[in-house]
Amino acid sequence: MSSNALELGPVNASIHKLNEHIELDALDALKSIYRQVLERLLLPA
Repeated sequence: MSSNALELGPVNASIHKLNEHIELDALDALKSIYRQVLERLLLPA
C-alpha cells in the first residue's frame, strides 16, 4: 500500500527543525496559497 502527500509551506533553513520560523512577509503569500487550495478542494465547481 502506498500513499501520496503534498507539503505546502516555505522552504527555508529551519524547516522541520526545532524553533522553525519564516519571514513575516511570507505569511500573506502563504495565506493566499492555502486559501486557494482549500477552495479548490472543498467548494463545489
